[in-house]
Amino acid sequence: MRETLMTMIQVRTLKNEGLSQTAIAQRLGLHRQTVARYLERMDQAEEAGQPLETVACRAARDHAIDPYLDHLRTRLTAYPELSAKRLHHELWDLGFRGSRRTVRRYVATIKSGLPRRVYQPYETGPGEQAQVDWGHEIWEHGGEQTKIYSFVFVLAHSRVRYVEYVTSLDSVVFLNCLYRAFEYIGGIPQTVLFDNAKVVVSERVGRVIRFHADLLDLAARLGFRPAACWVQDPETKGKVESTVGYVHRDFYYGRTVIDLDSLNQQVRAWCDRVNQTVHTTTRMPPWERWLAEQPHLHPLPAKRPALFRVQSVQVTKESLFTFRQNQYSVPKDYARHRIRLEIYEDAFEAKADDQVLGRWPRTTAKGQMFLDPAHYAGRFTGLKRSALEHQFRTLCPQAHTYLEGLAKTRGASLREQMQQIVALAETYSSAELDAAMVRGIQYGNYGYGSLHRILKTRREAPEALPDIPTTSAASPEPLPQIAVEVRDPAYYANVGRRAAGG
Repeated sequence: MRETLMTMIQVRTLKNEGLSQTAIAQRLGLHRQTVARYLERMDQAEEAGQPLETVACRAARDHAIDPYLDHLRTRLTAYPELSAKRLHHELWDLGFRGSRRTVRRYVATIKSGLPRRVYQPYETGPGEQAQVDWGHEIWEHGGEQTKIYSFVFVLAHSRVRYVEYVTSLDSVVFLNCLYRAFEYIGGIPQTVLFDNAKVVVSERVGRVIRFHADLLDLAARLGFRPAACWVQDPETKGKVESTVGYVHRDFYYGRTVIDLDSLNQQVRAWCDRVNQTVHTTTRMPPWERWLAEQPHLHPLPAKRPALFRVQSVQVTKESLFTFRQNQYSVPKDYARHRIRLEIYEDAFEAKADDQVLGRWPRTTAKGQMFLDPAHYAGRFTGLKRSALEHQFRTLCPQAHTYLEGLAKTRGASLREQMQQIVALAETYSSAELDAAMVRGIQYGNYGYGSLHRILKTRREAPEALPDIPTTSAASPEPLPQIAVEVRDPAYYANVGRRAAGG
């Protein structure tokens, strides 16, 4: 009630100073009808001789939101975009039980009294500036949806527009779009104003901006100055922002897209048409206005620069590297090394020491593996055995044959047996092990125990276990020579006749 009384006194004071009811409402953050009702009730109270407190008490009962008006003014002054719905929730937590409609009415009144931004037309001279922004659309094909992006370029003075569609916001794609826009307008403006996309701005702190290195490199080569507008600032780049919406409404919406190439052919024809149509602001066709602007543009270089970015990648032990969620092979000699990628708009190359290791087209596919069998020719496959097996096989010449027999007879304890036999090499020479294994193989005795006994016996009583000679399959022992008597065939005929009784 006290706050209502104070408000009514302020209303009376401002009215006596000559302010209108609308001006009083704006000054105090009240609705104009509330001001009129306060003045009417104060006049009635004065005529009836009633105290002003009585009128204020009745007004307080009529306007339960009054105790919360200061909260509304404070919040809206600090955050003018707060919605009535959000503020109604806040007041509800503070004890207000009125309707959202009541809050909406008072919010509208308070907002009408807050200072509003006044926009100033932003015009540039011939050749002074171009503006760039991105739009995005959904392309439905084959039952799937793909996001595509519209690169939108406007030459600020003449309003010449250039548009093309891409499927990637990669920095190399972006730079090629920008260069094609320069080719379309036949020159390079002094400044190109961008939004704050990652392909443009690497980092920003207030007015301090660090541009993407690839963009700075192109700007240095072509002689233009990159600039970035404030975030959510429709004033400085309003020409291109309005064009983004215009492209969607006038060109893309309702159009059947077959493929990206045909879409870009169609949008190029659309650009040619709208650039010959009278612009609503300049009252001139952009191409006609461009005739006076073109001499102020920097000329394009005689040779188109190669636009690519560089990326370092690690090659795995499988001689593969990853690029955009796909895997690619390189020659085996570069496994476990870092290599350099030169990424162009439609392809990329893998290089090491200026040697091209491979070149592939860029693709929108994901999770693919691109292998060249020639990259693996003559590769080292490694020893396909364990360290223990390698140690065993190199004990002596007969170790390989002995291990095969050991594996057949000692399957359950093979590893333990192999470890114990390998340990014998610390005591016995390779020749001693070989002779012992030959004896074991000869008699079919395999295992650490029997082999150790043979070794020990041969060392302590060598005459008890003489060496067993080994034969070579390539040089068998010669057979004994036996003399055979050669007879005349007539002898066998006479023998046959005598046996028959003749």
